[in-house]
Amino acid sequence: MKKQLIILFLLISSFGSAQKSTSHYKKVYNYDEYKKDWALVKTITNTYGFIDRKGNEVVQAIYSKIFEFEIQKDGKKYAMFKNIAGQKISANEQKIGENLTLQYGFRYSTFQYMGAGEAYEFGQEKPNTRRPVTGVKNYRQWETIQNYGNFEPRFSLNYEINSSTSIKASYNRMAQYIHLVSNTAAATPVDVWTPSTNNIKPQLADQFALGLFKNFQDNTYETSLEVYYKDMQNQLDFIDNSDLLLNRYLEGDLLQGIGRAYGAEFYIKKNKGKFTGWISYTLSRTERQVNGLNNDDWFPNRFDRPHNLNTSVSYEFNQYWSASANFVLQSGTPVTFPTSRVQIQDYVIPYNVDATRNNFRVPTYHRLDFSVTKINKKKKPNQRWESNWVFSIYNAYNRRNPFTIYFRRNADVPINTEAVRLAIIGSIVPAVSYNFKF
Repeated sequence: MKKQLIILFLLISSFGSAQKSTSHYKKVYNYDEYKKDWALVKTITNTYGFIDRKGNEVVQAIYSKIFEFEIQKDGKKYAMFKNIAGQKISANEQKIGENLTLQYGFRYSTFQYMGAGEAYEFGQEKPNTRRPVTGVKNYRQWETIQNYGNFEPRFSLNYEINSSTSIKASYNRMAQYIHLVSNTAAATPVDVWTPSTNNIKPQLADQFALGLFKNFQDNTYETSLEVYYKDMQNQLDFIDNSDLLLNRYLEGDLLQGIGRAYGAEFYIKKNKGKFTGWISYTLSRTERQVNGLNNDDWFPNRFDRPHNLNTSVSYEFNQYWSASANFVLQSGTPVTFPTSRVQIQDYVIPYNVDATRNNFRVPTYHRLDFSVTKINKKKKPNQRWESNWVFSIYNAYNRRNPFTIYFRRNADVPINTEAVRLAIIGSIVPAVSYNFKF
């Protein structure tokens, strides 16, 4: 029974990681409920934020609660946020002339790592080596072990060239006090989350973005081109041969370094007519540098996917019938594979000769889905009950996308090692669903 539950969790994880926009979220709510083209998201740590239809995080997912948008006296819509950490927020919007709008503000976030519990002190070792425990201190309940605070300024600029064209630029700083520690190629239920402690500093990121936005044919078509650069500090990684699961002294196996992410995003969307849809393509790199890893050189981190293409199209035959299709293509996830091996008697030990990190990628992920929706007619004009049928095909051309890759001895020639692709969902998945609301 336990094994069946684990397989079920893996299936859920595989569905969740198929699209970039949902791979890091526990739940993605419906679009347009709070704001047009925005969807509320819930993380695995039960915090909330917002993403747009391209999967970009427009409101950082760090809030413990987000209330409904309300219309204030100035006619604008606002949302009330409650953060998991204490913070003070200040923001302002200023219009300069007829074409230029500035939005700027800052917040101060705090995080307290508290008892009851033990806090460890570790000695110094050469990089990429497990640090020994040199001291243990006990703390009472609610006693502060470590306190962190960070200013998080943000700034955005919107310059309207004309009614259909604008240029936008932004800067924001973000602090993250909860960290994912994982050495797998894909998300799994046993991934480790750890808070900032006396040994683990909060991750900091400074992001800069510049974009050109242009609409055509009375806003029938939306297009945009954005470039961005993100500088990151205190990126969390682990030593070679680390023990991440149920490790009491996990902090001694962790390292922190710097990171960077940069790229360009291209987007086009058709809003009107029977045929609608959008195409998004992102060319990007996400890298990090940690002393002691990869010979102290930059290497791609787990989330580095240089090419990311997402397409969604739909056609409305009439008021009751519609069809849609989605296509996803993403570069494979970086992984660390052995480049050689050592054989001692009957034991084969994989070995990485040049000590590189994330030196290979799993094969490219791509998938096509189809669906047909039938909206049931209302029996009465004032009927509040609405329902529809959805007939869908997931993975229409039967692509065996790899969930992970592992190695084993060849059954016929034991001296040879072969790579095996594990695909959790490697076949077509038809489905029928009935939805209703009232």
